Amino acid sequence: MKKKQWVLCLVGLFWCANVSAETSDSEKSELEKTEALNEIKFAEALKQDTTIVSPNHAHLISVSSKESAFLPDISAVLTMGFWYFSDEPTPRLAAHEPSHETHGLRFDMQEFELAFQSNIDPYIRGECFLALGLHSVEIEECFLRTVALPWNLQAKLGSFYAEFGRFNTQHFLETQPFVDMPLVNRRFWGGEQWRGLGFEVSWITPLPWFSELVFDMITAGNEVSLNVPLQATETLADFVHLINFKQFFPLSDTWSILWGLSMVVAPNNARGHYGASTGHGHDAHQTDGSMSLFRDAQCTIDCNTYDNGIGIGIGELNLDDHSHFFGSDLYVKWRDHATIRSVALQSEYIMRHSNVGGDDYRESGFYTQIMARLSKHWEIAGRFDLIGLFSSKPSAHGHDDYASHASPATDDMPTDDMPTDDMPTDDMHADDMLLLDFTPVVQQRIGGAISYYFSEFQRWRLQYNYDIYKPAMMAHDRNVHEVFLQYQFVMGAHGAHPF
Repeated sequence: MKKKQWVLCLVGLFWCANVSAETSDSEKSELEKTEALNEIKFAEALKQDTTIVSPNHAHLISVSSKESAFLPDISAVLTMGFWYFSDEPTPRLAAHEPSHETHGLRFDMQEFELAFQSNIDPYIRGECFLALGLHSVEIEECFLRTVALPWNLQAKLGSFYAEFGRFNTQHFLETQPFVDMPLVNRRFWGGEQWRGLGFEVSWITPLPWFSELVFDMITAGNEVSLNVPLQATETLADFVHLINFKQFFPLSDTWSILWGLSMVVAPNNARGHYGASTGHGHDAHQTDGSMSLFRDAQCTIDCNTYDNGIGIGIGELNLDDHSHFFGSDLYVKWRDHATIRSVALQSEYIMRHSNVGGDDYRESGFYTQIMARLSKHWEIAGRFDLIGLFSSKPSAHGHDDYASHASPATDDMPTDDMPTDDMPTDDMHADDMLLLDFTPVVQQRIGGAISYYFSEFQRWRLQYNYDIYKPAMMAHDRNVHEVFLQYQFVMGAHGAHPF
């Protein structure tokens, strides 16, 4: 009897083991199928939803899963530091650049940027960048971009940076190797860079090398060069019309060249013809009070009746007042693919030609910078800036050549002795009453920066500038030593900045 019980127990154990093995094999097979299916889904997600994370020059890649493919990538970038100026700084708009009203040491937050990026559906992607200051909040960019148009076309709609040159298209605090902007960009478009509300269409041409043609039509609200209020934008002629053509040439596995050409036709509101309801053409564009490069924001003369001495009253639209911009940018890069080491040369030349009441104002400038990424942690860069090339302004006897001297905006500002009658006197020049500063200046600067990256998401930067400003009304040049110590960190999947 006992032997039978033992035999039955052994048979039962053997049967359970077989069942368990069959179950294990079945589960293993199902697991393998699941893993294979996940790999397929992962590959599809990689093709459709790859986000390049570029807080700095080092990139990471993050891929959203299928469940979170349509949830926005959220990130934050904080940039702050100490600034020192040996003398009164040369003209800077209060924006994302280090600035100070007088010489000395200052601690400040340049920007706290919040970014939201997401695929809305298989056809549209949305991107929004908010810039937060200690006392302000603004939209840097917020636009929709198509991702599925035929014939190599892409469209963009919303508020975005103008596709002019290389520097202006980037969020420079995260992508450029310097704390501040090139002089020529700051001079023509201010510390907020050039952006507007409108649409963009780009087309990758069928040429045998990579080439892209871009057309922008955006509002002309830039306070430095155009100054047309949004509420005064009523016809196509009131918009900025921009064409950009860029070409990429891969010379070898390690060398490449990107060359671009840009041209713009836009109206300018230098005489205040696009008046606001207050009757003060000056005030129509005021949003942040940053007017350090312009005439006083308060009307020195009754703007309701004064026509700036040129014969056109406030509120009239004169399409003869316009500005042209021409630019060429070059980017040459060498990169060692076995390491992170790279060397990049970047240069831009920009010219502004503004016509106001038949008078022409010309001014141009350029910058050239070189950046070397030495290792995972260290980066060095140098830059030279010059503005005041081929510059001229109208005078009683034609055009004054400003190739060797210039007058800053503050030298031309109305004084207490200036008449305030409704009509100007004979000795008052028409450009003294312009709302935009087209008077050319001469300024040059040389600077260097060294950066240390703790990781892709944290960076320290030390920079020195020697700035030479040449106002014609002063006996000597204004030479300013500038020192910046900047810290930046990034949280989240921060991408979509051009590289």
